[in-house]
Amino acid sequence: PIVASQVFEVQLRFGSVVLSVEELLVVAALGVLLSQGRALQVHVLLLAFMIVEFLAFGFHDLAHGRVSELLFPFASNAILLLIYGAIFAAALEDWERTLRLFAGTWIILAALSATVVILQFFDLWPKAALVKGAVKHFPRPPGLSNDPNFAAFSFAVAVVLAPCFRRITLPVQLFFLGAILLTESRMGLILAPLAMVLQFIAFLNLNRLRDYARLALASGVALFLALALLLPGISSLQGNVTTVGRMGEALEEMTTISVADLSTLQGQQSSSARERLLLAYGGLQVWQANPIYGVGLSQVKDEVQQTTGVRKATHNGYIDRLVISGLGGMLYIFFVVALLAVTFWRALSSDRFKLLFIWLLVLALGMGFLSLSLWPVICFTAAALAARRRGRISDGHGSMVEDVDAGLTPRGTGEGQRGRGMGPAL
Repeated sequence: PIVASQVFEVQLRFGSVVLSVEELLVVAALGVLLSQGRALQVHVLLLAFMIVEFLAFGFHDLAHGRVSELLFPFASNAILLLIYGAIFAAALEDWERTLRLFAGTWIILAALSATVVILQFFDLWPKAALVKGAVKHFPRPPGLSNDPNFAAFSFAVAVVLAPCFRRITLPVQLFFLGAILLTESRMGLILAPLAMVLQFIAFLNLNRLRDYARLALASGVALFLALALLLPGISSLQGNVTTVGRMGEALEEMTTISVADLSTLQGQQSSSARERLLLAYGGLQVWQANPIYGVGLSQVKDEVQQTTGVRKATHNGYIDRLVISGLGGMLYIFFVVALLAVTFWRALSSDRFKLLFIWLLVLALGMGFLSLSLWPVICFTAAALAARRRGRISDGHGSMVEDVDAGLTPRGTGEGQRGRGMGPAL
């Protein structure tokens, strides 16, 4: 249930009541864990993230003494702490097996959603949101999500997690890359190829011929995107590949519209890219006017509308948090940057942290388009840090101790154990 809540975003309307299916799945996951009596272990990183998440949405109300407004964000974060505390306990016992179970479930569910996207693209399934009565309807294929961008995000994470299954890594990644192109999501077009290229670099082993092929494929994907996006003469290609055309439109808007222009464009969002830029600009203006406490969750759309003429949130997870909670949002941004720095440093000596760093980087970049959950990657990062502290991971000086990165890099070989390698080249 908890993996499904991260892969699918589905909302149902019953009269005036809007129900988020993923929230029900989170509660169901908690019920399953409690019924099984799973042990809860809280790592300091999980507890710190719970506090940061709470302040990112509740600092404004906390500062103004609105205790009743804090009950829901506190309860939701406490539930997530219980759930991921149980997953952390399992990962601490057997990190690789727990991650493979999580990744396999994610990939299966994302493949189901991608199959629906493919059927929708060829008009074999209605392109409106799959669930009858859903609040949102999109002309683009959304899969099992109400939003094609959210579907594309789940496909991009599937690309990140594919190396957990070495023998099928490349086919899985290409399948989801194709599905992302069909969703027409610019965010997915950025995140998935980036993840592939970073993984090929991180896990590259040029002693094997197939790794030359992977490197050539990664270079080819990067070259194709660069040519398609940067050369204006390939208009026919952009017309045929709608996702590339949308990216070209966004790049044109970014290079032709200045900040001064945005201040005069109230309500004149003639394109999706222009609207995103306008909303981000409006959100930053609201935050600059309320840098300490923010304006509170309930006032975001109204405040942004006064600046932009568009009554929407900013569609940027970082700016949204700054607008909502001021210093609480700033603390969240510092937390993400610090965690990226820690995982990158650890990745220099551990293949386990290479996967975690790429996963976290994809999520951190995706936050610039959507408001996403970092709980899963933080849970496995906490388990990896705890295992390292207990002396079960490479110490970074060439010697391997008890766990030897859970099968990622066995003693003295540079290759993964048979059938258990995490990286494409291991």
